[in-house]
Amino acid sequence: LGGKYDYQLIALYHPEAEPCMGVLRELGYRTIQREVFVKVDEIEGDYLREKIRSSGCCGERENIKFEAFTLTEYPLVLLLDLDCLILKPLDVLFDFMLRGIVPPPEHVQWPNLGLPNQTE
Repeated sequence: LGGKYDYQLIALYHPEAEPCMGVLRELGYRTIQREVFVKVDEIEGDYLREKIRSSGCCGERENIKFEAFTLTEYPLVLLLDLDCLILKPLDVLFDFMLRGIVPPPEHVQWPNLGLPNQTE
């Protein structure tokens, strides 16, 4: 995509998805295998424990994406699901998140609402 930042693409995946990872590796992704970090039978709340297996596309495996926030070797982690399509560099977003550079109004979805004072 170009841009001034050198980002690394990372795919977090459940062991059952290993057969699909070859394509992502060929595209340059770093792939990281993770198990589900909370077993369904250990969930204390009845509602979530009963519904999570039929929730989303992957049931409880859907939550593996939150492992992205354990990647502390990176100054910034941007979590995107596989159904996102990035069409141009994310420099404006990264400038704001890493350096506090306020983006021009045409890069803000709702410019009238203002921006947060911090991004931590």
